[in-house]
Amino acid sequence: MHRNIILLCALLLLASCQKESPSTLHNQSELNELTPNIAYVLSTYEDAWNTTLKIIQYDFLFPIEVQNKEQGFFSTEIIKDLDENPPRKFRVSGDLSSNDKETMIKLYKSEQILYTDGKWHTRLSDLALENQIVRKIQSDLQKK
Repeated sequence: MHRNIILLCALLLLASCQKESPSTLHNQSELNELTPNIAYVLSTYEDAWNTTLKIIQYDFLFPIEVQNKEQGFFSTEIIKDLDENPPRKFRVSGDLSSNDKETMIKLYKSEQILYTDGKWHTRLSDLALENQIVRKIQSDLQKK
């Protein structure tokens, strides 16, 4: 897990220093492996924004609580999964940004689990849900 975080930080640092977009630095499968919560799509910002919110709301059934299209930020309501053992709650937030060539979609899952002490404790995401969502977004946008 720590290795993935270090690789993610290194890639983001490298990408911020480059004039080219990150997806032109590596092939897409390498990016997907290094940054499973980030999608780079050859799409307009408008299409990426609309597709992202549609997929989160209608494919994953997560209601959107906050959205600001101009700033490229959204967040779902807190989703409670009390049937899990231990019970958990989470929300998915995202940032979208675009240049002339592509749009970057970055998702984050904030998760808490209920321990036997009766308190909610924050847990790092395994990035599986974020990965599932960004792959669906990429797939839908490639069809356009």
